[in-house]
Amino acid sequence: MLVCKKLLLGNNSKYIYKARLYKVTERQFRKVKFKYFDIDIPRCPNCAEFHNKGEHVFLFVLFICIILGIIIGGLFFEKSSWIIGGIIGLPIGIIAGRLIMESKLKQWNIVGEGLWNSNLKDYDPIKYYLKIGWQLDEPRP
Repeated sequence: MLVCKKLLLGNNSKYIYKARLYKVTERQFRKVKFKYFDIDIPRCPNCAEFHNKGEHVFLFVLFICIILGIIIGGLFFEKSSWIIGGIIGLPIGIIAGRLIMESKLKQWNIVGEGLWNSNLKDYDPIKYYLKIGWQLDEPRP
C-alpha cells in the first residue's frame, strides 16, 4: 500500500500529489530526448495534514537558522557581516529543516519526500506505466 497503509481515496480526493513520469524517446551521445506527463495520486486527509505540518516545521527551522546567522554575523563580525551570516544560515537551515522534517514525518509514520519514489512504484496506475517503459526519474545522458 501507499503512504499510510490505508486504502487510497478515489480520484475525488481534494488532497492530490502530482507525480511526473518520463519516457526516453531518443538517446544520443551526451544527449537524451524524452517526454513526460503528470499523474494525480490521491493522498488521504491524515497524510496530507501531516505533510503540511512537516512543511511548517521545515519553514520554521529555516527561518530560525537564517535569523541566528544574521544575529551571529552582526554581533561577532564587522558591520555588513549580518548579510553573510544570513547567507550562511540559509543552507544550514535548508539542510537542518529537511532532516528535522523527514524525522518528524518518520515519527508520525508518514513517508517523506525522500522515500516517495520508492513508494510510488506500489501504486497501481504507476505500476502499469513502469511496465510499459516509463520511469519516475528524469532521464540523464
